Amino acid sequence: MSALAAGGGAAADGAPEATAAPTRREKRRERKKERRRRARRQAAARARAAVEAEAPAVDPEEERRLLEIQEAEAAAESERALRAFEDAERRWLEAAAARAAEKAAAAAAEEDARAAEASARNKPKDGQGNQSEEDSEWEYVEDGPAEIIWKGNEIIVKKKKVKVPKGSKEKLQIQEVTFYLL
Repeated sequence: MSALAAGGGAAADGAPEATAAPTRREKRRERKKERRRRARRQAAARARAAVEAEAPAVDPEEERRLLEIQEAEAAAESERALRAFEDAERRWLEAAAARAAEKAAAAAAEEDARAAEASARNKPKDGQGNQSEEDSEWEYVEDGPAEIIWKGNEIIVKKKKVKVPKGSKEKLQIQEVTFYLL
């Protein structure tokens, strides 16, 4: 082992060597020292930044101003959320009203169609326009025997009716016929 390596870069007599190049070990130590210095400087810078950040918080006037700013931002955010909710609710209510109007219009159209169909069914086909007024002055009385029609398993009984004025003293004679079906 050489005297240079054993002495850590110093000559055997203790005087530093001016002409010798630094060894690998010395270079490594210097890099290590530099890393430690850099780490200390960065830690100090972070500590100064933290102290500066806390400094306004220590000042009551600054703290109150920051609190007011935060409250104003929170109020503005809640106002935006409320407006968005009210807008969405208004659109939903309008859509519900439109659906209800469409439903009512459809029901009215259906009712009109039913009424038109009912009036078409009730309309006289013989051209007797005021039959209901005439019917109130007349009554129907059975005339003659009933007609019995057998169709397969069905038995149909038809009775002939005659129109006579109401309250007429003369009633047509009604024959009573008894049928016995076996």
